Amino acid sequence: MASDFHTHRVSAARGLLSTDTPGQAEFSSLEYHPWNVPADFSSLPGWFVERVPAAAAVGECGLDRCRGPELEVQMAALEAVRDAARRFGLPLVVHCVRCDGELFSILDPAVDTVVIHGFRHSVTRLENLLGRGCYVSLAPDALRNTGLLEFLGKNPFDRIGFETDDTGLDIAMVVRKAASMLHRSDVETATDGLFDRLFGRSS
Repeated sequence: MASDFHTHRVSAARGLLSTDTPGQAEFSSLEYHPWNVPADFSSLPGWFVERVPAAAAVGECGLDRCRGPELEVQMAALEAVRDAARRFGLPLVVHCVRCDGELFSILDPAVDTVVIHGFRHSVTRLENLLGRGCYVSLAPDALRNTGLLEFLGKNPFDRIGFETDDTGLDIAMVVRKAASMLHRSDVETATDGLFDRLFGRSS
C-alpha cells in the first residue's frame, strides 16, 4: 500500500493527514502552520497543547520568509512546537521556505525527527538535508526535476517519501509513476517501511 507522507485530504489511502483535529484519520499530524501564527504569538494555544498526545506527528509547522508574521515570531512559535513534539517523542513535519539556517538553529535532527515536506528543489539542498539527518517528503512535481530523478535513481530510499499535499492526487499513482521513471521496483516497499518507522504504527 502506497503511503502519503503529507496530505490535507481524508481519503481511503494510507497517509499522514495534516489537521488541527487529530482523529479524523488513522494517522494525523497536528498542524500549526507558520502562515497562521498570530503576529502577537506568546505561547501555543490550549487546544493545540491538549491535542498533541492524539497525533502521530506535529506539523506542518516551520518557517517561511515569504509569508506569515515576522520571522522572529515564527521562530518563537516553532520553538514552542518543537518542545511540544519533544515531550511526546513525535516527528515534526516541516514547511521551510528560504529559512534553512534559522530552521536548524531551532531544530536539531540528532534530537528531533525532522521531515521536510513538499521538497522539489536542487540535489545540493537535498543532499544537505539528508546529510544533516533529516527525512524528506517529495512533492509530486519533484518528478519533473531531472537532477532529482538522477539522484533518486542511484540512492536508497531510507530517508525519502512521497506526498500529495493539497493536490488531490492519488498517492498510489504518484508512487507508481516514481517507480516507473526511476526504473526501481523497491520504491513502494521502501517508502511504506519508512512511513511505519516514522509514524510508529504498521498498516
